[in-house]
Amino acid sequence: MIAAIIITFCIFLAISFIVSRKAKSTDDYFVASRRAPTMLIAGSLVASFLSTGAYTGDLGEAFSGGFGPIFIIDAILVLGYILGSLFFGRYLRRSKCKTITEFFASRFNSKAIKIVADIITIICVFVYLLSCAQGVVTVLIATTGLSRTWCSIICVAFFALITIIGGASGVLVTDTVMFAFFTIITIISVIFIANINGGWFESLSLFKEQNNPDFISIFGSNDYLYGNKSLNLIWAIISGFSWLGVVFCGPWQASRYTMAKNEHTAIRSSIIAIPFVLVICFLTLMAGVFIKQIPGSSGLEPSSAIIWTALNKLPAVLGALLIVGILLAGMSSATTFFQLLGSTFSLDIIRSKKHAKLVSILFILLCALLICLLCIFNPPSIFWLMQFGSVIIACSFLPQAISSVWSKNVSKQGFLGGMITGFLVSFSIKLYSSITGKLMPIYADPFLWGVLSNVLVMIILSIVFKRDEQSVLNREKLFIVPEEEKNPKDVKTTKKFIFASIGISAVLVVFLICFWAVPIII
Repeated sequence: MIAAIIITFCIFLAISFIVSRKAKSTDDYFVASRRAPTMLIAGSLVASFLSTGAYTGDLGEAFSGGFGPIFIIDAILVLGYILGSLFFGRYLRRSKCKTITEFFASRFNSKAIKIVADIITIICVFVYLLSCAQGVVTVLIATTGLSRTWCSIICVAFFALITIIGGASGVLVTDTVMFAFFTIITIISVIFIANINGGWFESLSLFKEQNNPDFISIFGSNDYLYGNKSLNLIWAIISGFSWLGVVFCGPWQASRYTMAKNEHTAIRSSIIAIPFVLVICFLTLMAGVFIKQIPGSSGLEPSSAIIWTALNKLPAVLGALLIVGILLAGMSSATTFFQLLGSTFSLDIIRSKKHAKLVSILFILLCALLICLLCIFNPPSIFWLMQFGSVIIACSFLPQAISSVWSKNVSKQGFLGGMITGFLVSFSIKLYSSITGKLMPIYADPFLWGVLSNVLVMIILSIVFKRDEQSVLNREKLFIVPEEEKNPKDVKTTKKFIFASIGISAVLVVFLICFWAVPIII
């Protein structure tokens, strides 16, 4: 196992080094010279989203009886890919800004907006990075026998090294390779896990035989979360829209659009990402359900269920490959977050043109040190750590992303005031919930109050403070389609992707009916 992990680390370091030799400018290092093709953008969109949290956090929730609610979240959030690329991502790329915070500041010609957006970005990305690192550390501890301290040092150092060596181009390439690997291994592993109990349909039928069909229903098991079907469903829908906001305009997702070759690439890559994310999420959640039926699994820690299965129930080679796949899922997200932290600090906060790369590297090293220390002290549950970051970024940026492109009347004061309010409200509620360990009632959901307060403050302040002419002109420029985007061949290809997505959606529906709905009903 240790040999497989070492070989994996060496392979991806080599890939980063090879790609880095082609980087000749700061644009190459930070935004891949805006030439990234569709498959690299799509691969990175999926890989940066599906971290170890999918295999330990989400799978652990399914193992605990939350399959249905978590899958509802996944089914809603994937819509953020196509909505984000069509209604925000392509305009972000059209602005030629390198980051989403630069776009917000440029749109309203405001340094204050830039500072606040940068601070929110760094806080949220740091929290996500911590959840990724914690997931990888958990896997390393279970598979290598090394101490938490050494596993934390090894994994964080590796993340930082790949990011520093490869830059944006290196991260895109390694993300895509990692995505291809863990997708294939996930599909094979879930089939093997299902066969431990006799097969896919036989494993699901066991819940009906045990008079526990709700375990795989859309509401979750009777003792999951709120212990109430209606409340669980409402929570899942609210959380789904919160995550949709993350996918729509999360800084790490939006940064991929700035690297795309053109707007068509951004749209096509989002279409490709949807089925892959949905299927992989469905399979990992089903793995959690199947593991629940394996003899000896009843006393497992939910976040360690997949690790236990890989080490004890799968063939040795497949188990090792699955562990590597889980590690790669975490690495792909972590390198994306490190790269975003470095570029945000260097390009947006310090704004050093001459030493941009050096400043980015130094900040990445500082973040690596802090992440390493926090991993050693073992922070909270991976699943809830991810939820913390998703709510804050959605409440702070989702109304801003939409209004920056589609509103004529929002003023810079309204935009800034709404952003700060959304952040403070969601952060306060989520922090209180984390400190007290209390599950907040549905009516006190931080996403609902964060977004509502953001929008209300933005509207009120935009009435009090009128928009300035420069902001209006900046918005109008976003709707001027560049000549290179009007290429008939590109337009035709993009239309084919859109039509193909309709067919893919139909196939996904049939797939879910056959492998989830029918086994529950029959």
